[in-house]
Amino acid sequence: MSCCGGSESRLAAMTRPSWEGRGVLIRYAGARPVTVIGSGTGRRYVFSASAREHAVDARDVAGFLRSRCFRAAGVVPLPAASAGDGVAART
Repeated sequence: MSCCGGSESRLAAMTRPSWEGRGVLIRYAGARPVTVIGSGTGRRYVFSASAREHAVDARDVAGFLRSRCFRAAGVVPLPAASAGDGVAART
C-alpha cells in the first residue's frame, strides 16, 4: 500500500509505453538547486527556485515520485529540445 493514497496506480498509468512523446509535469518543492539524472533515460533535469517545473519523460517519473520534494502535476507533451539531447528543457 502506498503512503500517498494511491500514487502507485497513478504512477503505473503515467509510465505506460503508449505515452511516447509525452511526459509528466514535475514540480520541485525544495529550496536548493538540484540536478536529477533520469533513471529510465539518463536525461539530466535541473531544478531550482527559478525553474521549479519540468516536463519529465514518463520513464523517469518513478524516481522523482520517491522523493517528497517532487510532485506530479499533470501530463504534458515533451519539449522537442529534450527529446534527444540529454538535457531537459525548461517548461
